[in-house]
Amino acid sequence: MKVVCYQLAAAPGTLRLWIGAHPATTVPQVDGWRIDGADVRPANLVVVRRMQSVRQGRLPPSDRPRAFSGVYDITGVAGPAYPKLEVRVDGRLFERTLRSLPRRLEIDGPGLNVLLVSCFHYSTDGGLYGELLPRIAQGAAAADLCVFMGDQVYLDLPTLQNFPDDPAWLADKFEQDYVRNWFFGSFAGGLQLAPMAFVPDDHEYWNNFPHPSPFIQNSLSGSGRDNWRAAARGCFEGFQLGHGGLGAALDFDVEPVSFLMLDSRSWRNAELTRLLSDEASTQLNAWADRVAGSSGLVAGVIVTGQSLIEKPVVAVKGAVGDYALANYPAPYAAILGALTRVVESGKPVLLLTGDVHWGRVTSVRDRRRDVVALQEVIASPASLVATVGADQVADAIGAVKRWVGATDPWPRHAESAAPPSHLPHSGQRFRTGAWTGYRGNQCVMLRLARRGFGVSVEYTFHPFARSGVSPLTGRLELQPIG
Repeated sequence: MKVVCYQLAAAPGTLRLWIGAHPATTVPQVDGWRIDGADVRPANLVVVRRMQSVRQGRLPPSDRPRAFSGVYDITGVAGPAYPKLEVRVDGRLFERTLRSLPRRLEIDGPGLNVLLVSCFHYSTDGGLYGELLPRIAQGAAAADLCVFMGDQVYLDLPTLQNFPDDPAWLADKFEQDYVRNWFFGSFAGGLQLAPMAFVPDDHEYWNNFPHPSPFIQNSLSGSGRDNWRAAARGCFEGFQLGHGGLGAALDFDVEPVSFLMLDSRSWRNAELTRLLSDEASTQLNAWADRVAGSSGLVAGVIVTGQSLIEKPVVAVKGAVGDYALANYPAPYAAILGALTRVVESGKPVLLLTGDVHWGRVTSVRDRRRDVVALQEVIASPASLVATVGADQVADAIGAVKRWVGATDPWPRHAESAAPPSHLPHSGQRFRTGAWTGYRGNQCVMLRLARRGFGVSVEYTFHPFARSGVSPLTGRLELQPIG
């Protein structure tokens, strides 16, 4: 049995652990908690989710080996920045060094390093993610927080393969997809770097979830979508969710910055009238009001699975590919309204996202105040998934380029798209300004440092390539706005 322990993001002072075991036929016993050689007091150990099969409700026969996971909080931690954890799983000692989030950024202090990752598929990685990511996030650039912004798994692959419309079969297939990434290979190595936060996007379910996809036979019937949704939700909760219920937002502060991780995928509806769960909508508005009203906070950071700086796609493209957030007019406007309250309090917001298979940094001006109010960083993909048809065309074009002496390190990757002229459903109040793109397999490291009355954000786009591709660096400023 292989045991892994990953640290999840939580409020400073709390260590949140995801413990997984595979393969096992009975629930593993977890006990013997110690931090820096001292027993964890029962009052400081909170079972967020007891150790259980990752497939609650879709269990295989009891004698079949499967994956188990549990989530645990150790509270009241006020010790060193790198506490050492000891825990026993079925009597076997497991040890690892954790990383505590700071409670605040000190003026001219070391800052906070935030690693951004989205869109990883194991079959096209070639080992580069696992080889290069630890080098990127080491030393002075060691990650304090890793944010995974969607498509951590691709449950709908292989493309064009019809899956049995059987809930147990689907749950088994999805569990194997997760086990491959969480227990083995390149992706698992990246899960050990720092406390992590996850938001899902469509491939945590199926391409264009919750809408039918012409390429996914199971999605073409109501019962097929229901069975797939249930199995995918169960695995998402078992592997990626470490807080609240499905769709719940995660928020925490590293003063003077407040973070909000928003699941805008799990509770979408086909009528284009719902993006968030009721709980997440309440959390979003409470977070916006708290950031706007807090004297100790100067900026907000919000993470979504898709870009807010994207205009609605036409119906045909939405039906075949994926609808944008802006295709949901009322809930999109509600999200923008919450962000507007933060902006009107004089505080900028940093938007973080993935999804689109290219990188980009964009600034957005509030025309009423004539200031940069929103800025967005897109980091995508970590490992570009194969696309039937399009890849063959791209490879042919790449072969012609090589024949005439030109080289392209990313023959399958598209160029970054220009942002729309303004944020949708804003009455053109929020106009996009300067932007820069980045192409290829990538991750982004943000370094947030307190400078004067605001926060400076240095960004570096790191390519997952051994040679021939340079990083892209730049700086954003999260300063009080008039």
